[in-house]
Amino acid sequence: MLHPGPTGETEVMSARARYKVLLLCTGNSARSVIAKYLLRARGMGRFESCSAGAIPAGKLNERSVRSVGD
Repeated sequence: MLHPGPTGETEVMSARARYKVLLLCTGNSARSVIAKYLLRARGMGRFESCSAGAIPAGKLNERSVRSVGD
């Protein structure tokens, strides 16, 4: 997988490395929470993910909880 390196050049991500990812959305009630779940569930242990919001809602959007549970 390719990603921009610190110098702006494209580097290849190591398949063995573990990456820390912070996912942000406005309320931290849907998008970033789902993305965090997907990285943990399907990332084969390569990602340590956290989610946060600029203006946290304090609770999950019930539609997003249902969509992940289905």
